[in-house]
Amino acid sequence: MSIFVQSCYNYKDYLKQSLDSEHFIRSKPRTIELFLEWFTRTQIFELFIRQKLDSNSQNPFAITFDLACDKYRRTLNKSTPQRITAKSVKRKSAGRANKHDQRL
Repeated sequence: MSIFVQSCYNYKDYLKQSLDSEHFIRSKPRTIELFLEWFTRTQIFELFIRQKLDSNSQNPFAITFDLACDKYRRTLNKSTPQRITAKSVKRKSAGRANKHDQRL
């Protein structure tokens, strides 16, 4: 998941009524432009974007992915970016849920 987070972390910035793929791809380093040109045309990416636009679904993967993207975006401002994995995001989310449950 880390490669997708690192390459697509700012997809929301280009998501209006559809994804502005051209500007989204141009916002990335030249080294991953070819990958994103291919990836943004795949059915899995199109389905992901369509679900985001249609229903803002509570899909667990989409939520985890968005949390990982937000976390990665915050690390970009630090001098040493941390590696984002699904496991670290889930662990952090579970910790927050436990704290919330304890407050109740």
